[in-house]
Amino acid sequence: MENSDITDFLMREGADLVGIGKVEDFAQASPKRSPIDILPNAKSIIVFALKHSDSALDSPIMRISMSETLAIYHELCRIGYRLSRFLEKNGFLGVTIHPAYPVEMNEETRGLVGDFSLRYAAVSAGLGFIGKNGLLITPEYGPRVRLAAVITNIDLKSNARCIEPNCGMCTLCIENCPAKAISLEGVDTRRCAKVVGGPAGLNSMIKFLIELVDQSKEEIKKMIRSSSLWNFHQALQVGISYDCFSCITSCPVGKRLKAL
Repeated sequence: MENSDITDFLMREGADLVGIGKVEDFAQASPKRSPIDILPNAKSIIVFALKHSDSALDSPIMRISMSETLAIYHELCRIGYRLSRFLEKNGFLGVTIHPAYPVEMNEETRGLVGDFSLRYAAVSAGLGFIGKNGLLITPEYGPRVRLAAVITNIDLKSNARCIEPNCGMCTLCIENCPAKAISLEGVDTRRCAKVVGGPAGLNSMIKFLIELVDQSKEEIKKMIRSSSLWNFHQALQVGISYDCFSCITSCPVGKRLKAL
């Protein structure tokens, strides 16, 4: 099987970007998150991306951007599953890496680290570079993409292209981050986690529960009937709670010109 077979298949399934990297390139940079741990005889990593719609990201109602993120995640999972089955039918192995979940939940990771770095895999596969905002920046769409991957035992050719970071003197993501989590030194994930989940995120839920245990019986009843608990329920049902897209929307790379 050749690179073109993989790329053609993914494009037919609706992927906007496709890149292929070698396992050895990824493993050298991230031994703790090596694809070998997921598929012992892995040789290649197939990374693909879908673009956010500009209209959803521009919406002043955060739920619109969040609901589209869910739709993109579902579509990426569908494409990844279809690719894995395509590979298996042709006698190869393929493990799909979900675009967001599950993640390693502990005090160290803060629920922000998965079993595999899709961002680094995308860089290794030539899709872009890591910007000051800590996100993958693609020449075509900037950071307005979501990623998934399939790790396979096919020995494919790397189609990586060298994309130099071109953030330059731009600091828009730093200036627009409401959590003040982005700086020239990097991204403080702890600060980010306190804001990105919003009123229904894990930090808010922990705070709610801590406050709950110290209340009177009547106050507990009020809190249980409050919109806060309803939002936690919805977030748990949906699977995500995002309340900030500033690091994505403020980046000028790949940004379309607004219609007059």
